Amino acid sequence: MRLTSKFLQTAYGRTIGGALAVFCAAGIGLGIGEMNGRAAQTPLEIRTASLPVASVNFIYSETLKAAGGENPYQWKLAAGRLPNGLTLGTSGALLGTPIDTGTFPITVAVNDTGDPMQTVQRSFSLTVAALNALQVATPALPQAKLSAPYSSILTASGGVAPYKWTAISGNLPSSLIVSPSGTISGEITQPGSYRVVLEVRDSGNPTQTVLKSFNLAVAGAPASAPVMSAVPESSYRFRIVTSGLPPGQASALYSAPLGADGGTPPYRWSLFSNRLPPGLRLEPSGAVTGMPTAPGVYGFTLRATDSSDTPISASQQYQLTIVGGSTAGLPAPGVSAPNGGNGNGAAPALRMVTTSLPDGHVNEAYSAAMTVAGGLQPYAWTLTSGAMPVGLTMQSSKGQIRGAPAALGTFSFVIEVSDSSGQTVSEAYSIVIAALGAGSQ
Repeated sequence: MRLTSKFLQTAYGRTIGGALAVFCAAGIGLGIGEMNGRAAQTPLEIRTASLPVASVNFIYSETLKAAGGENPYQWKLAAGRLPNGLTLGTSGALLGTPIDTGTFPITVAVNDTGDPMQTVQRSFSLTVAALNALQVATPALPQAKLSAPYSSILTASGGVAPYKWTAISGNLPSSLIVSPSGTISGEITQPGSYRVVLEVRDSGNPTQTVLKSFNLAVAGAPASAPVMSAVPESSYRFRIVTSGLPPGQASALYSAPLGADGGTPPYRWSLFSNRLPPGLRLEPSGAVTGMPTAPGVYGFTLRATDSSDTPISASQQYQLTIVGGSTAGLPAPGVSAPNGGNGNGAAPALRMVTTSLPDGHVNEAYSAAMTVAGGLQPYAWTLTSGAMPVGLTMQSSKGQIRGAPAALGTFSFVIEVSDSSGQTVSEAYSIVIAALGAGSQ
């Protein structure tokens, strides 16, 4: 049926109620959804099924996900308590650096912006664990036989299983394969002695990585076969000691020193994967510096390489949180907040991230870095009591301890760090200086 304007005229020549009156008069029904142009709402649901385990004193970042309803979504904590140091933003971002261990039952709620508004909830259990250092448990590779099948299983301890293994460098024969699960298998058909640097990566949050060098001897190899020189034992102890980076502020100067231990100094630092926050750069000598330009949470991996004749490397994954300028509750650069705080009367709580320092060896180069989180940069470090090993000095502006210890013994001392808002925290440390060669694995 075709409707024309004559159907809309009354006996008095006026239009009545528009087309709706005509449809109703004709007995034709019109759906409400069709009349107002809105489709039926999709049910709102929370898609995040569980939260990954967090590590105490390490930056945590997880974004809750929802589907259905109408964007944007608004998230909030409906019940329970988050670990101290973590916050849930309205965007669903669970961010911060937890300072409490334990299991925290929480319930989150999300609502959409539909009409009518939908709201759903889900309960989670968030575990914050003490960081268990990842270590390579395999002391050495078993000897191989020439032209015979070879198989060896690598093992690790600490961290969070499962582990993933990768051959980083070396001269293993192409006939030998290192599987991600940690099995070295194949057959060696060429005589010689082979060296490989292996990396093991755990499944924790944050991810830990450890590198170790191995020599593989082949039984039955002729005496004239080329032999790869062994890597010094000190190289086995080479590691990155900076476990985390303090958060930064957009449009504010940032500087965080990096430290490594063992091997042969000086160390050379490089970006191994992903990107630094825009505006920041990595100094090859070991520092992340610059002025970040964009807030966010940035994940990347840094690598340190020593200066030995057979260089060995260690890598460490980091997460660096850059908060917004004055809009994030922090004063804009050059502007003082009340009481030297964050615009709400107090600066973010200052706390020490580095809780222990590596031991060293007499007359051997030593380097370690201490890091903090929170507060307002720049920081200043001070030795308040005790004594560091003779031959070591601390850079007060960077929190780096460097030098070559000249005496044996156990040295205990307290380091205090202060920020630009007037907060101070201190930590007691103890460094054991042993004779060169002692404590080798």
